[in-house]
Amino acid sequence: MPTENNKLTHVQIDDPTGLEALQECSQLLDVYGAALTEKQRACFAMRYREDLSFSEIAEHQGITPQAVSDQIQRTREKLRTLESKLGMIRLWDQLLTLQTVLATNTAAAKHLLDEIIKEGGQHGI
Repeated sequence: MPTENNKLTHVQIDDPTGLEALQECSQLLDVYGAALTEKQRACFAMRYREDLSFSEIAEHQGITPQAVSDQIQRTREKLRTLESKLGMIRLWDQLLTLQTVLATNTAAAKHLLDEIIKEGGQHGI
């Protein structure tokens, strides 16, 4: 029978770590947070903005650390699905790249803009 410590260790294994993962989760929340329930948004923000542990979030929410882990994992999957379908973060990154290229190379900027427009058409934009 697993102990509470074993559960927490398992929970932490499923949680993305590192600066890149934290930035991804923060961007996803910024762009698609309105599509979440208040509970999803709160748990996700506590984890990736306030850097609270699963146990701390569980205390705030009145649920178990495993339930927090499950909630955050489902929320992360939902946000990634939204990004894969809508591509708003990818589009924003492309526009920032275009802005940089425009400042230095007009021909390359035109090519990049054509690619962005072509990709946007595939997403119904």
